[in-house]
Amino acid sequence: MYSFSKAERLRLNAQIKDIVQTGKIIQTADFIAFIKKNGTDKRRFGISVKKKFGNAVKRNRLKRYCREYFRLNKMKFPSGIDVFVLPRKRLSKRFDGLHYREIAVELEELFKGLV
Repeated sequence: MYSFSKAERLRLNAQIKDIVQTGKIIQTADFIAFIKKNGTDKRRFGISVKKKFGNAVKRNRLKRYCREYFRLNKMKFPSGIDVFVLPRKRLSKRFDGLHYREIAVELEELFKGLV
């Protein structure tokens, strides 16, 4: 229940391109999410962080926080959707002082209509 298996990850570039080009966009001040039905009963999640966001430590920490949010809350997401998340540049400027809980609150705000 609280796992994050390979079947729940968006890993192929073709999958991500399809979601970005044809999916629904939702956004907050710090995140943009692309959402699309995937035709299966799985909920899948992916995140990409540009190098401009910061060094590897900063990028990987944000990815871990976002994956952890999805892992803990995936049952709230409708089944059969793909979610792809991109952080905005604004977040990189204030990310150093943020903890998981603050990122989770921002993601709650992003997915409030969906979750």
